[in-house]
Amino acid sequence: MAARQTIPEPSKTRSKTTCRIQTCHRRTVTSEHKFCSAHMNVLTDTSDHFESTCKLLSTRCDGEYTSIIELSKRTTSYKSISDDFIRGWLKKNAEGVRVESIFEISHPKSIIADHDIYRKIVEQDGNFVEQGLAEGNERLLYHGTDQSCHITFNPKDTKFCGNKNNCAMCGLMMNSFDREFIGRNRRGHKFQRLGSGCKLTGV
Repeated sequence: MAARQTIPEPSKTRSKTTCRIQTCHRRTVTSEHKFCSAHMNVLTDTSDHFESTCKLLSTRCDGEYTSIIELSKRTTSYKSISDDFIRGWLKKNAEGVRVESIFEISHPKSIIADHDIYRKIVEQDGNFVEQGLAEGNERLLYHGTDQSCHITFNPKDTKFCGNKNNCAMCGLMMNSFDREFIGRNRRGHKFQRLGSGCKLTGV
């Protein structure tokens, strides 16, 4: 796991930036942690479960960072995602399947804006909302990959390895999926059972 820290009480100094939680547009209460008062109170109340943010320089946005925040096990988001993952596990006889931790990836707002535009374009073409689906047919899916750094396991580790050790996890967060690697895994084995594309599953 990444390094833990105690979140201080919100200061009285207000900044002009918005909360780092992607769906929140309220102003931050501190320049250090970049959370609005509502989310700051939640994080303070659950400080024993709160994971410090870890920065990864975005290759697409100069001066902006991708960061991760560990979700508290007491939040509804953690329970919802954990239950969905376990429920969708295909090998029903598998033993010891459990969720160790869940991290929210917070991308630069310019990347989020690009994705919002893309989602609206997909929605216009497919009219998924009318079919009772999420806008743009957005779904919660899972992708298994390797990692070389110990950002999610070592409490003393506070930085991404930045893909220096060919870390697949950092590479995905920095550059998304690379189509050049379609059809082969890290061991060099070639496979392409379902054709060219990025495959994700319900788990």
